[in-house]
Amino acid sequence: MRDERHQNTGQKPKLTPEEQRRDLEALQGPPPDGGLWTGPKLRDWVERELGNKHSLYPIYRLLHELGFAFRVPRPRHAKAAGEATEALKKTSPPRSRRRGPRGRR
Repeated sequence: MRDERHQNTGQKPKLTPEEQRRDLEALQGPPPDGGLWTGPKLRDWVERELGNKHSLYPIYRLLHELGFAFRVPRPRHAKAAGEATEALKKTSPPRSRRRGPRGRR
């Protein structure tokens, strides 16, 4: 028996090197509808411009291989919320501190 795994080159890339170059060029500029590039926007661009239909996983893998990373805004600190926090506070009167019948001994 021989182990032939080293001869298996794996799955072919979803996009050719030329298509990947075109993707990289497109990613250098803004997307057609403005804003930031996202996986769904790139998937739609690839389908429209290159004629290849892919799910999001190969698109995210392609972005990773091209050196791109997720850009997620940092969460805001609770103290920075200010007015929003004040608006969510209760407006009902405070409870009485007197204990009911159970509290007396």
